[in-house]
Amino acid sequence: MHNNILQYSPYSSGGSGSGDNWYKLAERTSKTVLPRIIVSMTTIPSRIDHIEHTLKSLLVDQSMPVDQLYIVLPQKNWIGKAKQDEQPIEYNIPDFLQDLIQQDERLIILHPQYDYGPVDKMLYALEKESLITHGNNTNLIYVDDDVTYDSNLVRTLVRKGIQYPDSVVAFSGCNLRSHFRQIKHKFPRSLYDRHPNLYYATSGTQSLPEDEIVDVVQGFTGVLIRPHFFNFEEFLSLVENVTDRQHENLIWKSDDYIISGYLEQQNVTRRIVLGGVLPNVNENAATIDNLSRKMHRQVMLAAYDLQHRLNIWRNFAFVNYMSLSSQQKDLVDCEAGYLSYCKKITRDGKEHINTLADATKILDKLLL
Repeated sequence: MHNNILQYSPYSSGGSGSGDNWYKLAERTSKTVLPRIIVSMTTIPSRIDHIEHTLKSLLVDQSMPVDQLYIVLPQKNWIGKAKQDEQPIEYNIPDFLQDLIQQDERLIILHPQYDYGPVDKMLYALEKESLITHGNNTNLIYVDDDVTYDSNLVRTLVRKGIQYPDSVVAFSGCNLRSHFRQIKHKFPRSLYDRHPNLYYATSGTQSLPEDEIVDVVQGFTGVLIRPHFFNFEEFLSLVENVTDRQHENLIWKSDDYIISGYLEQQNVTRRIVLGGVLPNVNENAATIDNLSRKMHRQVMLAAYDLQHRLNIWRNFAFVNYMSLSSQQKDLVDCEAGYLSYCKKITRDGKEHINTLADATKILDKLLL
């Protein structure tokens, strides 16, 4: 195993001296040990055949190489299963993955007991790295399995991590807003960063003109954390509680909020930073068992639950999605653009079909 990136010749394709500049910055920051760089991701049986390009972009194409890449393949479902009904999760390891494991000792598969949902992408790497003594010098970058990443992803996140040593750094995120119901990331920001929307700014686009402190960091573009920001046992307890089998909600899908909520409780700053490049979506993977459909529902649930569970974000008033009537939930989905939920209503003895604007006006009147 390579434990120090100085053992590599990492800049054969790194461009005009950018690696040298980074080394000088790193050496001024730490005289003895350069950062240990870990990347972690998870996948599911229906997607594992489609992750080759994601792995290549992280293992082969990076201008700053990683020391370890973990792929998390849990053994059993935690969510929605009673103990007596537990069935093992079956993965058929494709030939390309078996070959990569044989060819590159940096690639390691973790087989933890339980699948807690997308938070697995960082949870088990965090556990493993927390057991390794590297002080405050480990950079753990977690990513998604359905995109391919720019060759400077690792280098940019590590450099920004050196610039902000007490912060989590990411390329996408949002600031919370009271009474939000929707998620937007369209341009221009001035048009969409307003009630009832949560607006996600993203590095590499016009939505992020400068580094910005945010409430929630978003994982799909890459997030860099440090294990010492977390007490692993406390964080695991939170994950188990919000993804408990008895929970009849979708909080388990909201890994960005679970992670960011814990960091808020620990007073760890979250920043989105310049220098990112939007990853390319792998359509073959992204369309399989996609958790982002109707994301506004799970995000509303997560913000409200974590606010009360962790006593955080107290300056916001969030909508309690679980307390809404079925008609109100339909209006929320209509407002989000799911037109099948824009049902006919009767006003003044006449039948009308709700438009998105109608839904917003009605919900504001009912909920504000």
